[in-house]
Amino acid sequence: MALDTVTLEDALRLLTLPRTIGELDGEPITVQNGRYGPYVKKGTDSRSLESEEQLFTLTLAEARNCSRSQGPRPGTRGQRAAPA
Repeated sequence: MALDTVTLEDALRLLTLPRTIGELDGEPITVQNGRYGPYVKKGTDSRSLESEEQLFTLTLAEARNCSRSQGPRPGTRGQRAAPA
């Protein structure tokens, strides 16, 4: 979204962010627009979204699948390093 093409409707939609789409395991699931683009967040785990439009259309079920399809993130706690 370029600054010179933002409409009043776009601006009002952006003001609704971050948007909570539900809860999973007692933690809120939010969609947010960050420095490196749109993402979905649960606790300390965040995953990139494919487009800015998903900020307004992503459902809880889709967020759950996004987390599963990308798998565990490298370097996160609880994972052992490979033997040298």
